[in-house]
Amino acid sequence: MPRVSREEEIGQRVFQQALDLWIIPEIKRRREQGLIPEEFSLRAAQVLFPSPLDRRGVAVRLNDEVRAVARVSFSGPGKKVAGDPVYLGELENVHDIALLEDDEPNCGHLTVLQLPHRSIIAFDFRRDNSRAEELLNLAEQFLGSASDNYEAGRTGPAYDSLFNAAELAARAELMVSAFYPYANPKDHNAIRGRYKKWVALGNASAGAGTALKELWRARFRARYLEHNEPLPEFQGMLGAVRQMAADARARLPARARLPAGFPGKGARQ
Repeated sequence: MPRVSREEEIGQRVFQQALDLWIIPEIKRRREQGLIPEEFSLRAAQVLFPSPLDRRGVAVRLNDEVRAVARVSFSGPGKKVAGDPVYLGELENVHDIALLEDDEPNCGHLTVLQLPHRSIIAFDFRRDNSRAEELLNLAEQFLGSASDNYEAGRTGPAYDSLFNAAELAARAELMVSAFYPYANPKDHNAIRGRYKKWVALGNASAGAGTALKELWRARFRARYLEHNEPLPEFQGMLGAVRQMAADARARLPARARLPAGFPGKGARQ
């Protein structure tokens, strides 16, 4: 009997759990409602996991409803070019699967393909990706404002803007990593407390945690002219926050984009 690798064993367990928890119940529901025939044959499935911020349930797509872009290799003769039909029976292997950039940008996914000789499963449970990207874009604007204000001698606005950039970067990283304080999403203390735990777990640098903490205190001293403590060195804080934003952006999942006018709608049997 061939030996099953640890990775294959985990994949088989995830596949079976996906079937038991979401895919088979969805097939049963649709059969009972007469939406699919009794002899329905599963070729592909996709489970979409929404953000808690969206307050909606998991969605399941079946067969031709599945939308994704996959990097694949073919077993048949000849060469495929853009626009050629792709049939499941022709696939030798599927190396990775990504959602389209305009398709449920705040959802994670689990996608299954049933090939003639094996089942393929791919998943990416990162959520709130579009929201996190918007936060990071705004963080970059605050970084620019902080730098401009500091060079112009506007110390208060400089530190205030730099704190805003740091908090936005922290929020984005927590959000895309599903470590966000969803119960108190607008609470500054909740964000800082959760990010402190994130740093303690080794998921972000100690420098990032220090920057958020120091800038939280510095913004009040700079805003209200409380000079009992010196402000942290600005350029060091600026570099730390830039690195925070870069690290958070690196956590965003890749999304696929189809060429303009691309006729294909995914794999077909």
